[in-house]
Amino acid sequence: GTTRNVYDLGRNLVLKLAKYPDDSISNLKEVDSYQCLGKEYAAQIVDYDSKNYYWLVMEKVKTITPREFQSKLTELIGFPLTPEDIASRFNTVISKKVYMVDRYYYFPEILQPGRYHSSTEKGRGLRQLHGLLCGHSSWFKEFNNRLVNCRIMAGDLGSGNFGLRLSTDELVLLDYGFEMIE
Repeated sequence: GTTRNVYDLGRNLVLKLAKYPDDSISNLKEVDSYQCLGKEYAAQIVDYDSKNYYWLVMEKVKTITPREFQSKLTELIGFPLTPEDIASRFNTVISKKVYMVDRYYYFPEILQPGRYHSSTEKGRGLRQLHGLLCGHSSWFKEFNNRLVNCRIMAGDLGSGNFGLRLSTDELVLLDYGFEMIE
């Protein structure tokens, strides 16, 4: 990362070390986020520098490609997030502008559709898709609730922030030092 170095400690653990003292803010945010998100949705933090947050030790998680993320997300939600599948599954058409498929796989916009004004085509479509997913997938609904309750901004949450837990192959956040909503 830009603010931390990550070292493999063996025994399925990694050390995240701030490059400079001022960079320890990412570790602080990650500790705060983990305490709220819990190990169901985030790689487990097993120890950290509680005075300066200069370092933390965390469960090692297998990094995944965007395609692997999309496949795992499809498994958790129960169907692929394509315009055609949404239309056939829910008998509704959502604007193609909602599906800006890049390395982030449209996840931030679906989690926090309020970033787009409801009078726009994209805003209406995102709100509709968000509601459908919360109603259909308990995993998505609970993950969304945790982000909201933990006041985590999902704006930079993408497929690169996720990995697979080595012991169970579960999809979890591996990098979650996100900005918090005040």
